[in-house]
Amino acid sequence: MVIGSDFSVLRGELRQTKVPLRLGPPSQDATWQTLPQIVPGRSPFDKATLVGYRLSQTSIKKALEAGRRQPLFDAMSMIVGLPPNVPNISRWTKDGVYRPLFPFAKSHACFRGLKRPIGEDDRGFDTFAFITKPEWGFKAATSMVCVAEPYQIPSDLVFVTYVRLDHPIRPLALETTRQFREFPVKGMVTHWGLVECDPVDPLLPIGHGERYRRKMW
Repeated sequence: MVIGSDFSVLRGELRQTKVPLRLGPPSQDATWQTLPQIVPGRSPFDKATLVGYRLSQTSIKKALEAGRRQPLFDAMSMIVGLPPNVPNISRWTKDGVYRPLFPFAKSHACFRGLKRPIGEDDRGFDTFAFITKPEWGFKAATSMVCVAEPYQIPSDLVFVTYVRLDHPIRPLALETTRQFREFPVKGMVTHWGLVECDPVDPLLPIGHGERYRRKMW
């Protein structure tokens, strides 16, 4: 899948920088999965500006150690925008069973500040929420052939990717031209998940006015 020409440089770097993760608890045989350390995304200050974000490994590792694969599959299919790199995934990808995946870099809305604690952010103020509306994702499967399978996401859900910026926070317009060309890394993707959409505006999370402090774009 191709996200777009403006992501080609960063995606080239993304594919080269990966961290091995284990599928399932330590007692099982080692089945390895790779996950990019950096993913392309949009600046919260300027939707047209491309930047990079580190992808947190912590929550995924905890889930895999508990035998839960879904957080990893969500990260791959709805943040990175690629099918999970598990054995026999070509069973689904070669025949075009699903439509192209919708990565985090194609977010259509961004909010700043959660009105609740999240992770290490006790006040939620320094957290940004990026919103996408994916149609397809991959979920854990019990099949002996492939441990992942595509599924159609219900139309009443949106996907939220939470990012914590590196400090000091400053508008990207203050950065140098050289840093722009190198797709500067601006923060970390810390959490993500599907949430119910707003009945009035189905492209936004339900209760977004109460969930977040400010809409950036």
